Amino acid sequence: MNLKTVQQITNIKKLLESEFTGADFDTLVHVSIARAISLELPLPTNEVASVEVHFQNAIAMTAGDIISKINEDYILDVNRMMSLIRQFYMLRYRLVFSPKDFSKALSMIAATSPDTLPGEVVENLARYNTEGVNSAFDCLVWALREDFVEAVPAEPVISTTANVVEG
Repeated sequence: MNLKTVQQITNIKKLLESEFTGADFDTLVHVSIARAISLELPLPTNEVASVEVHFQNAIAMTAGDIISKINEDYILDVNRMMSLIRQFYMLRYRLVFSPKDFSKALSMIAATSPDTLPGEVVENLARYNTEGVNSAFDCLVWALREDFVEAVPAEPVISTTANVVEG
């Protein structure tokens, strides 16, 4: 099978061969492919009782099929790939269905997205993006949520146009 993915791996390897050792390059490839695969796997439309069970029952087979196709031309450690895909998938799931996880990630995302927010906001987020500041900010956010819990929907509302959680 002549996959563009495999062609890209070969091209990147030639381009970066002086910057990465074999093991480092191998890790880069596994992480990059796992991340890309996890982004293509569908999240459930609603929160599930166990995301682990959901992944195993509804997602793992598709992920395995994709790995198998790539493995025809570029050998990957299947167990490592499945573990990484599961971890990236779980991260995506938590960002959509766990407001606390989404809140934690928001400052880091905003600080690296200068085109999304005004410059002074991005600058301040980058400057004050420490564990202590994030923890204090999270306390404030969750206190506000508790104060106004009746104004916040019980389930996240997922925008169908942008795949983002609102509310």
